[in-house]
Amino acid sequence: MAPRTQQLVITARLVTETDSLVREDTLQSALTAEWAVAPGDAPMRWVGRITDFRVRVGALDSAAVPADLVLPLRFEAEGVGAGAQPRLPESEDATCADANAAIVNGWRELWLAPPSPLSPGTTWQDSATYTLCRDGIPLRVHSVRTYVAESATLRDGAAHAAVVRRSRVMLEGTGVQFGDTVRVIGGGSSTVRLLLPLAGTAMTGEGEGVLTLELRGRRRAQRLTQESVLEIRAP
Repeated sequence: MAPRTQQLVITARLVTETDSLVREDTLQSALTAEWAVAPGDAPMRWVGRITDFRVRVGALDSAAVPADLVLPLRFEAEGVGAGAQPRLPESEDATCADANAAIVNGWRELWLAPPSPLSPGTTWQDSATYTLCRDGIPLRVHSVRTYVAESATLRDGAAHAAVVRRSRVMLEGTGVQFGDTVRVIGGGSSTVRLLLPLAGTAMTGEGEGVLTLELRGRRRAQRLTQESVLEIRAP
């Protein structure tokens, strides 16, 4: 199968409440990935690479590749059965040793496995449990995504299925920051409207979501709320 290329752009508003202090920030990340199904027998495998990743902090800054990131980031993912998202080996590292695992995990937003045939009213679901690191704290993530095919439409002369993806995620972890043992719990949801070409080419989409994390330690408490707008492009 020919490689597929897509871009994921996330624009987020971050509100951080630390004790009695409140800070608001904006952040935008843009990830470009290309991947294909690997040849061979079961289990199904995907091979790909992150060819570009840029971050912009604040409205006035320019988007830039993080200084410590070397591109491309190559990855492999393995199918683990019907109704499950592929397993990314990098995401299983509970020691937070792989600083790039969170970037590779962005590929999950670009992957889906619709049933065939796909017609209005078709529903399906996928889920995953994996480890994601944030500020050096390993978080156990459980994600469930539900899809509904709502209609068929034409775009640029090609048939597309309009699909709504609703996601729910729960996170929990424990770590040490500045000598203090802290516990992080959180959860969130998102709704993304996808246009899925029936010919099998790259999908596009847009949506929004919210994620809340609470950090609790002996010396401080912190709450982070992230409101995001998500775009999936086919460059």
